[in-house]
Amino acid sequence: MTNQEAMSLISTLGTYYDDERFKDRGFIKIYIDAFVVMEWSIAQRAVDEVMAASTFSKCPQLGVFWDNYRRVKHLEKVDEPKSEVIRCNLCMDKGYMLVKEKIETETYEFVLYCPDCEEGKKNKYDGRTLERATKTPYFTEPITKYYSRDAIISQNLFTEKRSGQKAPMPDCIKEECRRLGMPIRALQKILSE
Repeated sequence: MTNQEAMSLISTLGTYYDDERFKDRGFIKIYIDAFVVMEWSIAQRAVDEVMAASTFSKCPQLGVFWDNYRRVKHLEKVDEPKSEVIRCNLCMDKGYMLVKEKIETETYEFVLYCPDCEEGKKNKYDGRTLERATKTPYFTEPITKYYSRDAIISQNLFTEKRSGQKAPMPDCIKEECRRLGMPIRALQKILSE
């Protein structure tokens, strides 16, 4: 955000709140310095939301604007459309896989992280390695501990074929084609139809 854009936000705040502090150059400078590092559109939305929900007679402290700015920025990041190109065929860019397991009469759901992509590394957790005060017995395990990487990729390949996404042919399918004496190119042609 430019100084001019920051000044327009400060002017809006000064008009909305009947606050004598907006006449002080030092106070304005503090707000300019805080607003300049923010993205204009997100800051504008965050300020509008603070003003709309405001119960203050004076302008709220900068921390209120920063908290709301972070919240709005996070919401915009969550709302961003995912890329159409799938980068990880193991987890389909989710970073994890949910697995249901029935133990006696109860069904439990477990999370397995993807060891092949950055999104999966974000879902890796091992509470056993934390400091003593925060140590927990909980941890996530990789998908590949319980399932064959090639089997999952091939399953995802056939699922995504319906949506037009092309993924590389997994090695387990290539090996099976060779074992059966079937030309791999013939299978690729069938899959692309």
